[in-house]
Amino acid sequence: MKKATILSLALSLVFLSCKKEKTEDPPPDNIETPLKTAVEAKTPADTIYSQANSPANFGFKFYSNTAGTIRKLGCRMPAAGAYTVTLWDFATGASLAQTTVTVTDAGQFAYSAITPVVAITENTRYVISVNNTIGGVGKPYFQLFKKPNTAINIYPFIKGRITIEAPLYKGGATPVMPNQNNASDLPFMRGVADIEIDFLM
Repeated sequence: MKKATILSLALSLVFLSCKKEKTEDPPPDNIETPLKTAVEAKTPADTIYSQANSPANFGFKFYSNTAGTIRKLGCRMPAAGAYTVTLWDFATGASLAQTTVTVTDAGQFAYSAITPVVAITENTRYVISVNNTIGGVGKPYFQLFKKPNTAINIYPFIKGRITIEAPLYKGGATPVMPNQNNASDLPFMRGVADIEIDFLM
């Protein structure tokens, strides 16, 4: 009888231990995709449409309030195809990473891993851009704005730990860092290029 009681107690402890393990909260997710989050949340822009264009580079100047590691680059484009997405150092114009992102669904962002990954420092400016050219032809791009009109400045805006500071643009069939920013660009999110960043806790 004593052995049965000890066995029963041991089994109860194992059961309680397993139950506790299953009910604990999962570890926090440190992965952020700021532009995807903005588009899906419809903030700050709530209206999206496809716009035709000649070959060009569409991008965003951004910074992080926390050091992190960019592991993937991505984009969302209206036309299926393989697009070049590039991460730039804003101060020097140097390319830090570049990859081909294959878009198959206009309703979804697609991402591609970069090797090596890029460690970024807090409060340092970077640029993420997508070139809309495939086979020498400029493909359509998405343009987002905030209703009721296209005269509302939506920059800067914050998603998670990333501040999207300004939109940038530069024409051309080859990837170059976009560096043009006119007042007429401030109501729009164009492209749309994105990063996948991992924040270390």
